[in-house]
Amino acid sequence: MQWIRGFAAAAVFFTGTSMAQAACVGSNVLDDLEQRDPEVYDGIFEMAAGVPNGEGRFWRVEHPGAPPSFLFGTFHTPQAVATVTPVIWSELDSARIAIFEMSLDEQAAMEQRLATDPSFAFDFNAPPLSSRLSSEQLGILSEALQTRGMSLQAAEQMRPWLLFTLLGFPACHIQAIAEGGDPLDKEMALRAGERDTPVMGLETYEEALGAFQRIRAERFLSMMVATGAMVADEEDVFRTNSDLYEDGHIAAINEFSIWLSEQQGVVSDSRALNTEIMAEILDARNRAWMPDLVREMRKGRAFVGVGALHLPGREGLVELLRARGFTVTRVDP
Repeated sequence: MQWIRGFAAAAVFFTGTSMAQAACVGSNVLDDLEQRDPEVYDGIFEMAAGVPNGEGRFWRVEHPGAPPSFLFGTFHTPQAVATVTPVIWSELDSARIAIFEMSLDEQAAMEQRLATDPSFAFDFNAPPLSSRLSSEQLGILSEALQTRGMSLQAAEQMRPWLLFTLLGFPACHIQAIAEGGDPLDKEMALRAGERDTPVMGLETYEEALGAFQRIRAERFLSMMVATGAMVADEEDVFRTNSDLYEDGHIAAINEFSIWLSEQQGVVSDSRALNTEIMAEILDARNRAWMPDLVREMRKGRAFVGVGALHLPGREGLVELLRARGFTVTRVDP
């Protein structure tokens, strides 16, 4: 979700407080699990191995009669900038066009709307959270929001996408971005612009947020409660996902999330819930992007940088491009 910078600024604005120190710390949960329960550890990676194209961040995309293009899976954090290899930067620098989930102009438009339109962040006609959740669920969300300097009352009619941002990323990460750290996607877009490379976005912010609106309200609330239950360990989770990303274990990021949710025991169908959410946040958007991606990649020398979880799976970009006649080959180690 490339729009995290705008969300992060909004999160700090709505809490009205500096939520945490900017530097995230934490330990890799899987390192401990490997020693403590190697069978469970292996199970996570075995599940990930069953996902098509589940390994790899960087892919060459070829079509007859055109020079190759490149598909790169990003991680929407400033810390991920340091994981990009010289080869990847070189392909971005030599690209004919650079393509990201959202253009810089579109991100700026979203941030402007956040600053000027209260109804963008809050749905004043929606039933309040307290009328839709059990007392146990409300307790989990309330405790999680307190770590963000926000009361449950203040979040009663908050739009799901903003609530997701408040709870889905560590407080330290949100604060770091709000204070000026650029996520990898934006860093790449700025670099392309400095070299006069045309920069294109695959969707508007309204189209991106539409993914949240298509998720059934009760399912989205279940995801919010499950996410809130992980807040106590959020920096360890963030570190684990960052390490998995750097090592190219992309499908394992999702499998780790499912396993962790199952350990929390807050929802009874963690895998089914994950599948339903990912179908909208990832798969539907992947399909919507294909006309633009196919057109530009047939011309060649396109550099595409989108969230890494958009790449693997039967509805991932790698498989969708192959189905449209492209040869897609992993090129990172």
